Amino acid sequence: MIRQMLMAAGVFASAGANAYTFEATYDYSQANFDSTFTIKDSSLSDFLDSRGIEIDAPKIDIATHSVDAQIYFSDVDISKGAWNDAAFLNQASSFRGGYIGQKIESDQDDVDATEIDGFYIGGRGVAGGFIYDGEYKSQKFDDDNQRTLGFGFGGYITENHSLVGSFEDTRGDDIDFFLIGLTYQGYLPLGNTGHALGFMGQIKTGSGEAHSNFQDFSRTNLNAKVSYYPMPQLAVGAEVGSEATVLSANDKASKSESTISQFGVFADYYVVENFRIGVDVGSDKRETESNLITIESESVYYGVNLRARF
Repeated sequence: MIRQMLMAAGVFASAGANAYTFEATYDYSQANFDSTFTIKDSSLSDFLDSRGIEIDAPKIDIATHSVDAQIYFSDVDISKGAWNDAAFLNQASSFRGGYIGQKIESDQDDVDATEIDGFYIGGRGVAGGFIYDGEYKSQKFDDDNQRTLGFGFGGYITENHSLVGSFEDTRGDDIDFFLIGLTYQGYLPLGNTGHALGFMGQIKTGSGEAHSNFQDFSRTNLNAKVSYYPMPQLAVGAEVGSEATVLSANDKASKSESTISQFGVFADYYVVENFRIGVDVGSDKRETESNLITIESESVYYGVNLRARF
């Protein structure tokens, strides 16, 4: 009996010491928005009422799918803590690439669906505790092509906590802008219980110029994520995000403000060391306000993801 127990312990110890150098993740999400229109301009409202014109708020469906692949320059050991954070805990360097596709459909018959396709390549280098990030991204939709070049520099302030500053420059047919940002990531073991917490916080802000009647452009993004690991292969948590965008004419007479607020919960579980399945669900609220109207949209979104490691 003792011999069998020792053999079993050896099997688990060996499994816990496994490592990987390649990781691929597929993600799919779906959101179905209901919208409402509020006309702020009284003269426009009276004009529409006098002619019996009603503006129907469309329902919008957004489907998003993505594929991300990473190749690590050295073995990533999963025995250091939560499997989701293995690359971070190993201070691993990697090269990555991926694709993001999105389809936006309206229930209005005279409105065509919009398809967005994006590709990116990039990587992270870690040496002596310093972090170097780089990424190039290309995105195409309708008549607009956008290209983004981003860089990041920072480091591990302690063994399990990092801080990285970033700069992104986006050039497109309709708009040019830049964003500067700061990202914190941390991992906190909870004593000797085998449990742990993971943290992520990010802020990005910047400005630019839109090639339209609305010239000045500014944007601010805030994101935060907390993960709880009751065991290395399981993660449950919550995340919040917001985006605020302002477009205004040079004379400031015309102005449009858009906000996005998201909150979600998620769970990731590694069925075996080389395969993970994840689910998430949350709310997505969006509002666009101009001098004439306010458009409010709200949706419950859901997503699933699959990850393989070798």
